[in-house]
Amino acid sequence: MMVRDKLAVVLTASLAAACARAAGPGPTEGDPPRYEVMLTAEEADGIRVVVRFARTPRLLRMSGNGAGQLPDGWATFVHDMSAVDGTGAALRVEKAGPREWRLEDRPADGLTLTYAVRLAHDSVTWPGGIDGAALRLPWGVFFSGRAVFVLPDSVEGPFRVAFRAPPGWNVAAGWPAVPGRNEEFEVPTPAALTESYAFVGAFEGFEIRRQGLDLSFALGGPTVTARADEFRSTAEDVVAYFTRTLGGAPRPAPGQSSGRVLAIINEGNVTDGEVIGSHINILLEPDPDPLGLLFSRFGLVHELFHLWNGKSIRSDGPEDWFSEGFTNYYALKAMRNTGMLDDAATLDVIADVFHARYVSDAGYGTLSMREAVDEKDDHWGLIYGGGLFTAICQDVEIRRSTGNARSLDDVMRVMYGRFAGSGRTFGVEDVREAIAAQSGYDPSGFFARHVLGPEPIPIAECLSRAGLEASVIGGRLSIRGVTTPGEPEAGILAGLLGAV
Repeated sequence: MMVRDKLAVVLTASLAAACARAAGPGPTEGDPPRYEVMLTAEEADGIRVVVRFARTPRLLRMSGNGAGQLPDGWATFVHDMSAVDGTGAALRVEKAGPREWRLEDRPADGLTLTYAVRLAHDSVTWPGGIDGAALRLPWGVFFSGRAVFVLPDSVEGPFRVAFRAPPGWNVAAGWPAVPGRNEEFEVPTPAALTESYAFVGAFEGFEIRRQGLDLSFALGGPTVTARADEFRSTAEDVVAYFTRTLGGAPRPAPGQSSGRVLAIINEGNVTDGEVIGSHINILLEPDPDPLGLLFSRFGLVHELFHLWNGKSIRSDGPEDWFSEGFTNYYALKAMRNTGMLDDAATLDVIADVFHARYVSDAGYGTLSMREAVDEKDDHWGLIYGGGLFTAICQDVEIRRSTGNARSLDDVMRVMYGRFAGSGRTFGVEDVREAIAAQSGYDPSGFFARHVLGPEPIPIAECLSRAGLEASVIGGRLSIRGVTTPGEPEAGILAGLLGAV
């Protein structure tokens, strides 16, 4: 990915007036705000946006989600903002706060706002993940709604979004299309507008539909499109596994989804991924080594499970150990269940990747997983690794306590049933209660020591209780399978490795 310093567009009040005239008659009372996103193949690093409001808002603002390391948040990338009223007369727009603007005068007869957005992803150090920034790629433009759309403070929806793109470019967005309108979409709420992605360019795509889940893929870049069949097969298999395991398709909170789930996979210079809203964004290195190839697959599976754990089951506090760590566990289980990993490779990843990162974390033994959330990107090992080992240990104890009749799958189904599709969020006590209710085993002591407290998780002991030969020697976890485990260890081990 390459970002240039040269601005691709310069917008002025005269251009805003021209856009307002070209659009025809002004909006009438009750018309939704309409955003027109304009891109050309020649523009190096910019997006132009024209938005028309029937009612003039008091304030204009950018989303407060993401880009928190920048003093002005997403407004950092917005420039050359101008406005005209319904007659085409110029209006003064001035900064009102770190991510807000206001009009010096508020006309009663509508407003046309014009601005540009720099595609400056690589010019910023992000605290973790891709963070939903906007960027130009050789085959098109990708962006999140939070990075591009300036919102009116007084409109709860709906909105319209239309795209003007070069010939040969397609549009992928997570919103429902407006009937009879090519490349125009209906967006119900501000959250659906900002917590979304769009990809405009030359890409390949396919869709997966299962039990109400409409999952649409857009693939960009030669090495990514060459793997289209692999991505389709992987997604179909793991979506079936997750749906079967949790008992249903993803169900985000009200107002957090506006239709299909969009998964965008692009070739990039790093392998990374994130989910915002109900949508997935992944970057993959073009020529990964075998380990990089494994983690490109793991990354896709991990992000897919976030549609259930993270977006359908949502926390109200520093519970990333659950959202990220339990997601790691189910990503491994799904990969083993669908044949992407065998038993030996699964155990190797647990030992050589997650345990190695866990014990080498700067907060190991001194910082709890919940305390580490404040500096999440410096404590990957504690949160992603420690959360994984929490999931493993709880699964072992639930299975042992119930003669393998219940498992962590039952806990996840309870959490899904209680929180998915609602506005409710969970805390650590909800997880503890769900485990106790499903097993009769009380995990309070484990949670006090290893989740709320900094004591290292005895992962070798947990694995040994599942019928594995496990030990830590010189800080390195060694795991060897037991060829003839007894009962109930055989069933416990099969469950840990992905059996439903």
